[in-house]
Amino acid sequence: MLSLQDSIDYEICKKFGTFLNKNGIKNTKIMSNLNYEGVINTIANLEYLIAMRFHANVIGIKAKIKTIPIDYDPKVEKLAEEYNLPYIQPNETDLNDFFSKID
Repeated sequence: MLSLQDSIDYEICKKFGTFLNKNGIKNTKIMSNLNYEGVINTIANLEYLIAMRFHANVIGIKAKIKTIPIDYDPKVEKLAEEYNLPYIQPNETDLNDFFSKID
C-alpha cells in the first residue's frame, strides 16, 4: 500500500491492511515517505492498483495498470465512469468481486 499523504493516509492504510489480513490477503506492506518519482515508479510496476486518491488513480490509468478506484469523492467516481472502471463504494466489504471485473 502507498501512503501518499502520510498525515492522513498512513493510519487508513494500517486499518485497510488489517481488513485485508482478516479477509485472507496476507503480507501487505505500507510504503510511505516516497517522493514524486518514487510514487510514479512504484505504481507503474504494479499489476493491480486499488486507490482512493484521485491522482493515484490517474497515474494508474496512464500507466495502464488494472485500477480499481475507491469512490470517496464525486471526482473519483466520474474518473472511474469515464474510463469504464469498476469502483469500490466506501461501505463495501467484499472485494473479491472487483478483481474478477478487471481485465
